[in-house]
Amino acid sequence: MTTQEEPLLRQEVLGDPTAACVTLVGLLIFFLGLMFAGYLPASALYLYTPALFFAGIVEVVSGGLLVRKGEHITGMVFLVFGPLLLSIAVIALGLAHGWWIPAGPPAAATAATGSLDKVFGGYLISFTIVLSLWTFLSVVLPLIFTVILAPLSTALWLLAIADWNNSPAGLDKTAGWLLMITSVFCFYFMASAWLKWTGRDILPHGPSLLPPPRPAHTAGDGRATQTASGPSGVIT
Repeated sequence: MTTQEEPLLRQEVLGDPTAACVTLVGLLIFFLGLMFAGYLPASALYLYTPALFFAGIVEVVSGGLLVRKGEHITGMVFLVFGPLLLSIAVIALGLAHGWWIPAGPPAAATAATGSLDKVFGGYLISFTIVLSLWTFLSVVLPLIFTVILAPLSTALWLLAIADWNNSPAGLDKTAGWLLMITSVFCFYFMASAWLKWTGRDILPHGPSLLPPPRPAHTAGDGRATQTASGPSGVIT
């Protein structure tokens, strides 16, 4: 027999994986930041591939749980970001084993390798366009989301341009530092959630850059003249 308490019970069991996913993203991009800034060799990406793969799975599962809870914004972000991590892991694995280089004369292999930079650059650009759109839309969310998304999207634009133009070192280093800065904000988000779970709401997420809609007004006949609702998926 079903009762009215069951939806609430299911929500409590599901919990909220947002802070864990943001922390995981912070760890991943901090490592990438070290690599692009020149503190780790480029070959470190191949050792990093398993982390990308498992992180992608976690992001996809968590995104599904968030959508099931009705937190559609954060759920959508993780459901898009997770497959990106999985695809980058497969691409890196293929590069390590030469899967994407056709068999043939050395000249053909060299040309194919050069074209891969533009292909991967174009792939990054397509995702970065979406990420930049999220950055602009995040003005309706708590400030911490904008603070995380803005440097992250800027870093990905620099990396995409670097790949498209055969990786100028200056762009890679700048992107690496931006990724490490972004990771600091991800860790702030984690610390804020941790303290809030223990009853100490002392690290605020900040107000949204765009003020929320005004409350609904009631006309003389009792009908609401304006319906106001906050964006779904907002973590306050």
